[in-house]
Amino acid sequence: MPVSMCHACGCDYRWQWEEAFDKFGFGNGDGQVETDTVADMLIRHGYEVETSSWGCATP
Repeated sequence: MPVSMCHACGCDYRWQWEEAFDKFGFGNGDGQVETDTVADMLIRHGYEVETSSWGCATP
């Protein structure tokens, strides 16, 4: 299980990489979203990756 630093409190934030592909992952988008972390890792391993925002996301 990956661990990142929580943007709100600075403590450990534990998440699963599969959440990047799940419609309701990362607390349905209300939590800390680590999709870019997953995308960066895939790119470093030679995959072509495209991400996009939708809904209430800000540019």
